[in-house]
Amino acid sequence: MLETTSDTVLGLLVLGVFIPSVIVLGYLVYRFKNARLTRAWQPILDLFDGARIGGDGGGAAASFLVGRHQGRSFRATMYTGVAADQSSDGGGPRFNLFELVLAEVPGAVHWSVRLQERSSRDGAPAWSLEAGTSQLASALRDAGVVEAVSALVVADYTLARNGPVLAYRSKGAELVLRADAREGFAPPVAWVRGALGLLLRLAEINAAANPAVR
Repeated sequence: MLETTSDTVLGLLVLGVFIPSVIVLGYLVYRFKNARLTRAWQPILDLFDGARIGGDGGGAAASFLVGRHQGRSFRATMYTGVAADQSSDGGGPRFNLFELVLAEVPGAVHWSVRLQERSSRDGAPAWSLEAGTSQLASALRDAGVVEAVSALVVADYTLARNGPVLAYRSKGAELVLRADAREGFAPPVAWVRGALGLLLRLAEINAAANPAVR
């Protein structure tokens, strides 16, 4: 009886030390990862007015920035350790996903630009445009939307397996551009500047081809 009691007390003491240690370690890892993500924003802060940086409040798997560029509201998010193939069980390779969103873009119909698994002639994933109506799809193609996106975003199978590269979400009234951050958490400054300009241009195209219902 005494031996059982001693084992129980010892187990409780071990747990009393182990659990707080795990919590502290997790907190330190979170602070370290969050600090790395915060530093990754520094090179592109000058592109935004009134920029604010925040974290996911959890495992530092994401960090976001909100601000204005040329008077328009933008949100950017860095997602770390995203499964490279969303159709798998998540045990394969991972990459860092960068997402840039232009808010307050009115429009009637959802549309998107995707990378298809089937290869184009040069062996890269093929680009496709999907829209709620054939008339809208034709108008967006004629405006050179696919060419504009493909000139900025590298076509690879990682993005092809992770949803649309560009999406206009009519419900949220926002344009969303997604890219592989490659070697870092965020793309180079020149790329982000080009992406901001692209989304502003696409907002104008969307206003002409996809006006909001009144």
